[in-house]
Amino acid sequence: MPEQTPEAATKLNPIRTLAGVLIHPRRAMVALNAAPRRWWWVPLLITLAALVFRGAVYARADHELMYQHRLAWFESMPETEKGPGTEPPTRTDPHPLTVWLPIGARAVGTLITWLLWAGLVALATTFLGHNGAKFGATFAMVAWAKLPFAVRSVVQGIAMSITGRAIYNQGLSGLVSDSTPQAPNLSFGPRPYVPPARGTAVLAALLGQIDVYVIWSLALTAAGVWAFAHMPKRRAWLITMGIWILATAAGLIPSLLGMGANLF
Repeated sequence: MPEQTPEAATKLNPIRTLAGVLIHPRRAMVALNAAPRRWWWVPLLITLAALVFRGAVYARADHELMYQHRLAWFESMPETEKGPGTEPPTRTDPHPLTVWLPIGARAVGTLITWLLWAGLVALATTFLGHNGAKFGATFAMVAWAKLPFAVRSVVQGIAMSITGRAIYNQGLSGLVSDSTPQAPNLSFGPRPYVPPARGTAVLAALLGQIDVYVIWSLALTAAGVWAFAHMPKRRAWLITMGIWILATAAGLIPSLLGMGANLF
């Protein structure tokens, strides 16, 4: 069982908490549990900033790809079909709505996800007869435990900035299905979109939920459940994995219904 450390808690501040969660998660979660303030707004602001950065870079890279497709299609057209005065497509900036609407949707979805995780952790620990943490404390723990996703957004944003290519396949989904928009068939016109088979779409959605950042976040969450609910590590992992399985299964519903789509 984790021991409370009031001395560490009194020295805690947002910078120390951030470094501790990323470097010494168990020690940081114990100190965070004992701290009078948990600064949940810090990971929230970091996550929002990371989402804005990645979303803006993604929108520009995706817009550039669409422009290249239109340009290639224009250049492949016979001169007799272009007509007089026909100009090639011009390079423009993405419309603000195509940038900010997905970012806003992802931000709202992130907050809802944190609230659901906090509620389920609080319910599970109370149901199992342990010292269930209050919802506010659990929410702060979940917020800090989700920081790896902000790191992922920053890493992907930097990668897209360097390569100029948008990342369309999250996690391991690219192993079974490629969501990258296809270039036009220069001989016979644009290629019609052929959706993947239902089973392939579901498998891609599942694999899209698996990467090193997900595993990192689950480890942080398990450390938080262990520290905040004062329970054995194995049970903390069971609760964490159980909630993740439920959340992942819920995320597969759109693909099962043929409605799957990525915001980014």
